[in-house]
Amino acid sequence: MADITINDLPQITSVNPASDFLVVWQTATGQTSKIRINDLLSSNGISGQSAPVTLHGNAGNSPEKAAQASEAVRTSDRGTFRHSFMQKQNSAISHPGMFATTSSVSGKIDHPLNIFKARGENTINIAGTTIVIGGPSVTIKHPTQGVWIQPGNKFNSSSITTYAWDIEISADVNNLYLNNTWASFTYQIQVFV
Repeated sequence: MADITINDLPQITSVNPASDFLVVWQTATGQTSKIRINDLLSSNGISGQSAPVTLHGNAGNSPEKAAQASEAVRTSDRGTFRHSFMQKQNSAISHPGMFATTSSVSGKIDHPLNIFKARGENTINIAGTTIVIGGPSVTIKHPTQGVWIQPGNKFNSSSITTYAWDIEISADVNNLYLNNTWASFTYQIQVFV
């Protein structure tokens, strides 16, 4: 191969990890070598973890249903929410081995509900709350999906109170459960298994 700079190389938008190579400088031997992408991902330097899987989507209620619940609370008499028209939702975010002892996880379940799990741990941290994998559910409040209510008469913008939806969260090795909530979630989570 002729001497060229990286800027002179053609740009590609995809590779085949089973057959394409990367160039690697090996400090131990002082040589430039090549390695298949799959081999790099399964090498000792990655500690047995693969490339991350990014999970993204929506969970809980639809954004429209969550907005309807917020409006119903905001406009109700004496702050009483008559919710017979709407069901609380149970949902799960799933991936095989997502919370296995050997996995690590980071991301967001809506802003500002950050999620983190370190490799080797059996707990998950969501917005500062610890959840034991396989343990009981924990209730947290979704701070940005609150509604404004007037606990007395009908809604009056001069006297408002913040209310946040409760979320019951639990987890097993393959699932994160978001239970018994009116809230809507948009999540993006990276999982190394």
